[in-house]
Amino acid sequence: MKEAIRETKIGQLLIFSAGVSQDILRSCPRSEYIKYSSMGATVVFTALLALLSSYFAFSLIFSGDWLRWMLAFFWAAIIFNLDRYIISSMRKKEKPMQEFLQAFPRLLLACVIAMVIAKPLELKLFESEINEFLTQDKIAQVAAVENQYAPSLAAIEQEKENLKATLQQQFDIRERYYQEYKCECDGTCGTGIRGSGSECDRKREKYASFLMEYSERKTQVDAEIEHLNQHRTAINEAVIAQKNAVTASFSDGLLARLHALSQLPGMASYAIMLIFLLIETAPVVTKLLSSKGPYDHLLQQWEYEYKVQYLSSVVEQNQDFYRNRQLNELETKMQLKEKADELHKQQKARALAKQKKMELELYKILTRPNRNGANN
Repeated sequence: MKEAIRETKIGQLLIFSAGVSQDILRSCPRSEYIKYSSMGATVVFTALLALLSSYFAFSLIFSGDWLRWMLAFFWAAIIFNLDRYIISSMRKKEKPMQEFLQAFPRLLLACVIAMVIAKPLELKLFESEINEFLTQDKIAQVAAVENQYAPSLAAIEQEKENLKATLQQQFDIRERYYQEYKCECDGTCGTGIRGSGSECDRKREKYASFLMEYSERKTQVDAEIEHLNQHRTAINEAVIAQKNAVTASFSDGLLARLHALSQLPGMASYAIMLIFLLIETAPVVTKLLSSKGPYDHLLQQWEYEYKVQYLSSVVEQNQDFYRNRQLNELETKMQLKEKADELHKQQKARALAKQKKMELELYKILTRPNRNGANN
């Protein structure tokens, strides 16, 4: 005795999600109801995951929360409809190879749907790691700008150090000349004679001459250093401008996060995708591996009866069509015959009229009086 099935609102939703006919399912055992309810639950859960996943994805693109939810519900409805179609369009034929070939495109479509759903959730789960990767990438790009101008800045600093070293050498020479001049004039070195003398005057002139040369060189070095400082300032401004441009143009949107996700080490991302693949392909695989049940037999019987009824109606319509066409052809032939008879009657009447006219003219000629005999 078949157990009565108590239908609830949730059960009706799950059966609707599985894409099966409730009228046919009512005639099946309860096991069929449970099987297709489970398939429908998988479709519903996949749609809910698609809703959350698309919401996370749209949150990276749009700022309005209402727009995110609206687009997320729309995307979830698309996924729900596709999954429902995939399950409902499969037919059990008790031919494994034929069924596999029939299910193969649906499996591919299910895999694509799973990958599309999984990516935004992966982005949300690995959000901190992705943010860290993007931050490091941003730092690396900024450092690349600094490294690009580092040799020029280093060359400027090296040239400044060389100029300062040269000036320091001349300053040391100036100080040595000054000490030689002072100690000679003080009598503490050289000739040992205190006061002005030829040697003291010579060293004083030597110091004064080099002091003038040092002053000119110092002015020249200061000018060169100032020019180098200006060049360094210009380079630093270019570095800051380029770093600001890199910072402003740096993207942390959906594509950048997908690229960052692909660069993360480990297999966690692939594990999540495999979970979604199992969830998405589970109804198709279950229906592919399950044997032909009562619902499949009743559905096949119903489709066969519908096909027979449809073909009978087509045959009946074709018979009516050919019958009407034959009647039309017969009616056309009758009309043509009537027209031919009418034409024949008209031609016969015209011929009789023409013959009577000719006989009348001949009679007139024969009965015409002879005018020459009358004159005689």
